[in-house]
Amino acid sequence: MRTRDPEQRQQKIADAVSTIVREKGVKGLTVRSIADVAGVSPALVQHRLGSRPQMLAEVLMLDGSAFNRAVQRIRPRKGGTLAEQVGDILLGLLRFDFTPERLPMIQAARAASWEWNATAEIKVTALLKQLLEPIRRLLKEAASPGRLEPTDVEPLIDLLIAAFNHALRRGIVLGDFVAAEQELERLVHLILGPRQPKPEQSQS
Repeated sequence: MRTRDPEQRQQKIADAVSTIVREKGVKGLTVRSIADVAGVSPALVQHRLGSRPQMLAEVLMLDGSAFNRAVQRIRPRKGGTLAEQVGDILLGLLRFDFTPERLPMIQAARAASWEWNATAEIKVTALLKQLLEPIRRLLKEAASPGRLEPTDVEPLIDLLIAAFNHALRRGIVLGDFVAAEQELERLVHLILGPRQPKPEQSQS
């Protein structure tokens, strides 16, 4: 049965892509197969998704609610340095992406095009920027003259996203998830470094 609700249709498309990738692999992704499983028109799928890399990136973006729940569950260590606290959040997200439910979609997206479709990359990066609000808050709390200026926050977010994507690619390509986590920790400490102050602790 077809639905007229835009959000429901988007979710049906996301669920259909996930189902097809799990059952048939990325080669099973076609406009017609997605439309049939999702119960929507082929024209809507073509308009909404386009190329295979974009299909998969879109699904990763539509799956942002699961990603957001993962963010909310992460609790950075209390009293840690800024780099340690930010690292805890990013490591939690990396481990979420390496879970059996999430990893096949990411692997399929990468396999669909070794060089990410530019539109797909922009969409996934935009999603990450939205979901990294806890890190944005930590950076703003740590801001102080001469050390971390408020204007440094967004450029640092961009660098941290690049570090995250690099570690994710390393884990997928090499199949070594421990090395990917270690690389992410190294890059976070390189970006933020010991020069950054610890976030102020609230007085009870």
